[in-house]
Amino acid sequence: MINYILKFLWKYKYIVICLLLVLFILGLINRLKYYKSENDRKQHNIENMKFEYEKIKGKNGEYHIAVNSLTLQKDELQHFNEDLQKTIDSMKIKSKNLESATKIKYSYKNKTNKKIYSKSNKSELLTLQKEKDSLLKKSDVESIARLKIIDSLQKILKRTYNIDYSEKGYRIKTDVIVEDNRVYLDNFNYFYTDSIILIGETQYKRRWIFWRKPIGVKLHLKSSNPAFHFDKVETYKFR
Repeated sequence: MINYILKFLWKYKYIVICLLLVLFILGLINRLKYYKSENDRKQHNIENMKFEYEKIKGKNGEYHIAVNSLTLQKDELQHFNEDLQKTIDSMKIKSKNLESATKIKYSYKNKTNKKIYSKSNKSELLTLQKEKDSLLKKSDVESIARLKIIDSLQKILKRTYNIDYSEKGYRIKTDVIVEDNRVYLDNFNYFYTDSIILIGETQYKRRWIFWRKPIGVKLHLKSSNPAFHFDKVETYKFR
């Protein structure tokens, strides 16, 4: 059997040598493509590792930002962002299953030139006064106890004002208390409504006229709240 195989190989030795040579060249080409792809990836990461974003004006006149994502091997995140890696680990997400990760630092900045007026508790005071007037005609224990409660409530309401103000994307609701020539806020509530859209766009590098090679992903981010401000965006794609 071995002799037969050896005779076959010797008979077609030139064909076998050509096949081996072709396989070697193909393997070499694939290896060179891999190294070239790795060099492009690392160069792209170096150029964008500061995550500097650009502000883009859309067709409707509204702005959004775009930032280039880094493309990492799944074991490289520890080197680029150790804190994010710790967060992912604490979330019990396996690194081998990672597809992408994005960290967004943001704040809300808003200023209004409108005067915000408070509302008094006039209606509540009138209601309590009517109840008080009816109780003054009575002398039973329950009525006297209720009068003391009404007196206390009236004192509080007379020095308490309400603010309930809203604009697009936010709302302020609080009580303003005037006490001993001082003003302070109580039950302060600050509400924000928002939605953020994240869209990934593949970035290409042209090699030939009709052929482009994908080199990374650009992440587009848009908020519906006009007071929203992007401070920093760090985004990674894994492979």
